[in-house]
Amino acid sequence: KRYSHTPVSRRLALAEWRFNDLSRGEQTALMCVHAKMASDGIWDVVGPLKHVGTGGVLLFEPTTSQRRLRQRLEGAGFGDWWRASRGHPWGVRSRFRGVQLHFRGGDYVNVHLDFVNPGDPRGGGVSSWFGEMGLALRHYEVDLRGWTRNHTPERLLREVRASGIHVPLP
Repeated sequence: KRYSHTPVSRRLALAEWRFNDLSRGEQTALMCVHAKMASDGIWDVVGPLKHVGTGGVLLFEPTTSQRRLRQRLEGAGFGDWWRASRGHPWGVRSRFRGVQLHFRGGDYVNVHLDFVNPGDPRGGGVSSWFGEMGLALRHYEVDLRGWTRNHTPERLLREVRASGIHVPLP
């Protein structure tokens, strides 16, 4: 109830308790997604977590309506490219290549990391769907068909750190 004579809210105390209750793989995956979202300046959209997966998947309640969350993400450059909404009410992904976030709406918001992300180059310009077909096929192979084989906590950590993002692990 108190930490160094300062009252601690039940919500904060439960968050730390729940984190410690996660497996090491789940902790690593959560910290990788958190680090990427924090580097993109959007971690504040995450409300209560409903699920943490070792493959870098979080299910959460957003801190705003899903409509407003989608608008915010679209305003930050995310879009429904490369079938980001597939099978869900809405979905958006980053337009940048490399390790990127992919959101899908539904009962809870699903956010996960994709390792191979087809899209426009970071330096700007616009590429065609045909020009991105090679990356789209690699995305299918690595991030969709090979999810369980490729999205391990160790690889998540390696890929996020290789993209220049610090991931603080306990």
